[in-house]
Amino acid sequence: MIERVLVDSDSTITGPTFSGADEEAADTTGTPTVTVVSRLTGDTLSAPTVTAESGAGVYTAALTAAAHTGSVDVLELTWTGTVASKTRVFSQVVEVVGGYYATIPELRSITTLSNAATQPAERLKRLRAQIEDVIEQQALGVAFVPRAAVDTFHTTGRTIRLRRQVRELVRVTVDGTDQTLASYEVDPRTSALRYKHGGNLPAGLTVEVAYRHGYDSPPILLTEAVREYVRGKVLTDSSSQNRNASSVQFGATGDVYRFQTADPAFRRWTGMSEVDDRINQVPSERVVVG
Repeated sequence: MIERVLVDSDSTITGPTFSGADEEAADTTGTPTVTVVSRLTGDTLSAPTVTAESGAGVYTAALTAAAHTGSVDVLELTWTGTVASKTRVFSQVVEVVGGYYATIPELRSITTLSNAATQPAERLKRLRAQIEDVIEQQALGVAFVPRAAVDTFHTTGRTIRLRRQVRELVRVTVDGTDQTLASYEVDPRTSALRYKHGGNLPAGLTVEVAYRHGYDSPPILLTEAVREYVRGKVLTDSSSQNRNASSVQFGATGDVYRFQTADPAFRRWTGMSEVDDRINQVPSERVVVG
């Protein structure tokens, strides 16, 4: 899963676990190195401080606001270490975001999520990221916090559409050659990328676009949806009930209760009515291409 950290924050990132030929976790010979590259600019940033943690093969990298997270970005970390004379290389993606739909303190205000010992922050972050992705990629077609993206297109002569609510173009390359940003514009209504001097780009090109997009902050309905999703998933995961059941019948009355399942075709994004009802009250910004 892609890690998400807040812009302008000092953040400790746990890297992939190093292992030996037997696939068992193992420490590296010496401390592994980490290179950090900004996907938006292509620049290599300062190497972070790497620390060995408890547990074999586990290391963390300290990203700082000054060197790594000062702007909304997508960072690629490459971990390199030697285990039993063999070089191991792992890649990890860290997304530097402008905000969250619900902060950890906001989630902790829910009684069932308040205990950090039984509900560790990493678990809440993972569930939060899941529902943020559902909202943006499946349901509404737009990010409700500032994000960065690097998208690659193989042109056909038709319109190139970026993600909704483009905030800033950072870099455009055509067949690997950097372009002059002033020569390009984005239609705010459709997020279509156009060449100012000729409209759509001709067919047969490979175009890479690095940019920032998304609203400043989510509406309260989506914050509530995220809170309900995380709460509901935690309750489901901790339940002893059969998770594959689609209905339950009560013997005393014979009443049958059917559980809702996720089905995006019917706007049931998660199968949790408290979540889906809130999401569906927010207008979708998906662009339908005819």
